[in-house]
Amino acid sequence: MTARAGVVLAVVLAVAACGTGSRLPDREPDVGGVVAPGTSGRVVLREASDRYYEGMSLDGDHPVVGSDGEDVELSVGDVVEVWVMGPCAESFPVQCRLEAVRVVD
Repeated sequence: MTARAGVVLAVVLAVAACGTGSRLPDREPDVGGVVAPGTSGRVVLREASDRYYEGMSLDGDHPVVGSDGEDVELSVGDVVEVWVMGPCAESFPVQCRLEAVRVVD
């Protein structure tokens, strides 16, 4: 491989990494649902596709992206897909560390 071809390949790979899926885990979401108001201005998950996650907080430091992969803010009524990281604290509502949230509607 020539040096020029190596540079072109590096640029192509870097651009591909910036695609819409790069900020989301490479697996199916753990749960889907609807953003609802919680207490003290927080937002929570309602109508969860898995009842285990019903009422889970959606606040925190994690990527929140739209269906186009761009950063968005969560709004009450948004339909979302959620990825969690590691085990969740067994409480009600469950307390999970979120990996990412995608607004799908």
